[in-house]
Amino acid sequence: MKVADLSASSLPSLCSYMKKGIVKFFNRKSKFGFIRETETGTEYYVHIKDVNGTINEGDKVTFEIKEEKRGPAAINVTILTNA
Repeated sequence: MKVADLSASSLPSLCSYMKKGIVKFFNRKSKFGFIRETETGTEYYVHIKDVNGTINEGDKVTFEIKEEKRGPAAINVTILTNA
């Protein structure tokens, strides 16, 4: 398949886009929290298994979005700057 053959609707399934956001809430004991995407304000659930390192409320992060049974969730979460 050539790049010229790709339609705009096929690109999201072929590419992964890193989002930027801020950790709104994270409960280490319960192992989950929420990240607010900077660009849209949308909030995503995040589980500790999908975090690279340790996050805290207010940290700036990058992440990807994965559709799960309960809706979209943040995965591959990496800290940009600590709060």
